[in-house]
Amino acid sequence: MAYVLDVQQEQLTYVARFSRPLFEVWGDGKTIVRSLFEAFSQFGVPLSNIRLEPGMTNATDPVVNVNIGSGGNHKFMFDRTETVFAYLTEDSIKSIPSLLEASTRWIRATSPSLKFASHQFVYFNHGHLKNASVEEFLKSVGPKSPKTGGVNKGNGAIFHWEVPDRKWSTQLVLDRSLVIPGGLYTMLTLLVFGDIVNYPELLGEGRAYLGAVLGELGLNFPELVA
Repeated sequence: MAYVLDVQQEQLTYVARFSRPLFEVWGDGKTIVRSLFEAFSQFGVPLSNIRLEPGMTNATDPVVNVNIGSGGNHKFMFDRTETVFAYLTEDSIKSIPSLLEASTRWIRATSPSLKFASHQFVYFNHGHLKNASVEEFLKSVGPKSPKTGGVNKGNGAIFHWEVPDRKWSTQLVLDRSLVIPGGLYTMLTLLVFGDIVNYPELLGEGRAYLGAVLGELGLNFPELVA
């Protein structure tokens, strides 16, 4: 039986970790703010959406927060950047690759010798199964449930993989949703080791990878079909 997922909520988070801290801009708020403004203004982000964070307690705290609209947020830190897209739409998905490229381009320009150690993408969604209960689906993929535990409501499953030819490390989580009653929670983490990534290509490959993995588990995710 093919289970069909109807997504209700979804989010994508991207973390780019530097191979070393970006000390070149330590104490240089002007360069940081100007660079972030130039990077995001092309996407309609005004200067007022850029906020400097006061009261840093350690060197890894967020330095600048950028509200990029539609539930999106970007944080610059001296050892990494974090970008969250909380409300994904077809239009926002199309703009994500160019936005991520802009968010990292200024860092490479500021410090040409700096390398990125890794790029991590975490996608999750909450949704309903159109043609079955979440208990039924989870029983087909989850581990055996001890009978002494009570009435089985479906056990979550966590899968870990290495994809050597792509230098990927991935994790897939399937469980009951704690946000949508009777819903399914799906999360894919994709970690890429290395400096340079092609964002349009990588996001497309990640989308296809998730669709293929879910399909093998009997779960059809129509939104992943190009």
